[in-house]
Amino acid sequence: MKNKFVLFGVPRVGSNYFISLLNRHPDLRCHYEVFSADKVYLSWSDGLLENHPDWLRFKDPAWRDADPIRFLHQLLHCGDETIKGFNIFPNQNDDVIRHVCQSGEFAHVFIRRRNLLRSYISQTIAENNNAWNSLKSNALTLDDKRFSIDVADFDRYQRRIQSFYASLMDQLQAAGTNYHLVEYEAFVGDREELNRCFAFLGLPAICDTQDTVFQKENRETVEQIIVNYSQLTDYCQDRGLTSWLGG
Repeated sequence: MKNKFVLFGVPRVGSNYFISLLNRHPDLRCHYEVFSADKVYLSWSDGLLENHPDWLRFKDPAWRDADPIRFLHQLLHCGDETIKGFNIFPNQNDDVIRHVCQSGEFAHVFIRRRNLLRSYISQTIAENNNAWNSLKSNALTLDDKRFSIDVADFDRYQRRIQSFYASLMDQLQAAGTNYHLVEYEAFVGDREELNRCFAFLGLPAICDTQDTVFQKENRETVEQIIVNYSQLTDYCQDRGLTSWLGG
């Protein structure tokens, strides 16, 4: 069993929510996007940091960027949990991504969303309204959310996302390295997906996998949100993606 893991993902696939569920396990600690450009997103509470003031250095992006590999290994040595991990997105730090794929010290977990239209819509709404957390997004009205989709941009978005996952999975498979795949559509409806991830990491299941109701941020239909819905419908029909319209 490896005592470190990486959670690969992209924005708007439910990674923050999934991490909050992972962190229910008493033997696991998963940090959020510690290599985000604007901030180091740790999962430690303010109270825990008060008890460990030496850990405050990990909040400093400049200290992190001076030696990202050192930062990562020191971060993942802090705390009493058996297994520790972190979340990383494309282009946040290519050297770190390469390191965690090649070093042999890390287990690898992927989180993705089958319906890329929904993740694209969620990301566009967040960008248009600077609403990157549930507190801000839940305050948005339908008028705030509505936009006209650029299908060419959506095409490019799909290629970027698919290329990111495929390149890493191919690299791990070529090295004979196992990985675990978590899909948004599965874990929001079946908390046993969480226990399957724990099992992959070598941890026992936990009992409280059914007591949280997932609250989707953008509950409106695609037709309600997309101004040029008929154009999007034609695009999806031409590419066999009509199921995404109802997701």
